Amino acid sequence: MNFIKGVPDILVNDTFEIKSVRYFNEDEDTITLEIAEYVPQFVKGYVCDMNFSFPLINSDGKSADTSYCSHANDLVLVYIRKTVGMDSVSNFEYVFYK
Repeated sequence: MNFIKGVPDILVNDTFEIKSVRYFNEDEDTITLEIAEYVPQFVKGYVCDMNFSFPLINSDGKSADTSYCSHANDLVLVYIRKTVGMDSVSNFEYVFYK
């Protein structure tokens, strides 16, 4: 049996990849991402498809040879929040509606 180990790597519109995901949450209507990098394509109203690749571990806690992949189509970016603190890395929160 395999378990999801952490946050996914994300491929957006088959054109660019996001590897600095700090937080990922998907529910019935939204996907929320918190990432460290600035993505110039992400502006309000941006429509995209995303492919998610989650790292897996096996029941012994060792990394599995495969990953769990899923996707979401026709996402619309509706919320952007940027935070930066003293001596900390920037944080960008993006909320997409399905």
